[in-house]
Amino acid sequence: MCELEIAEKSAITRVLQNNLSIVNQANQKEKNTKEKKEIIGILKEKEINRGLSEFEEKKDFLKKGMNLGKLSTLLNTNVKYLSLVIKKNKAQNFNLYINNLRINYIKTKIQNDQNFLKYKISHLSNLCGYSATSTFSKSFLDITGITPSEFIQNLKDSMKK
Repeated sequence: MCELEIAEKSAITRVLQNNLSIVNQANQKEKNTKEKKEIIGILKEKEINRGLSEFEEKKDFLKKGMNLGKLSTLLNTNVKYLSLVIKKNKAQNFNLYINNLRINYIKTKIQNDQNFLKYKISHLSNLCGYSATSTFSKSFLDITGITPSEFIQNLKDSMKK
């Protein structure tokens, strides 16, 4: 081989090594950025979960008009991320999540306080945050498999025995 060919091959080798080094550096930066985003995501997810626990403990789900937007504002996050965290950690969408909280709350109240057996369905609906009695009744039926009236009647019947 002549000196010119050796010099060309050497130059090509240096260029390839330089390019490989640049690609490796870019990949490392991308990896570091991705890791930082994942860490930020994990921290934000924990923060949102803590906020959801507090939301449940304070029974803020009983507030009329509570929706995904209001809750995201309350938790200082955006609706998309809140929705993703609820789906991931509660295995349901926001509407199912809040409806389950509300219906389980009112079921417990009815079971533990006989005065609730006397209330009208519309009043029970209002107590657990629903604006419309029909929405409450449908949610109750979807979650429990029976209507609120049937639930109350079943409790009354079981108390007579």
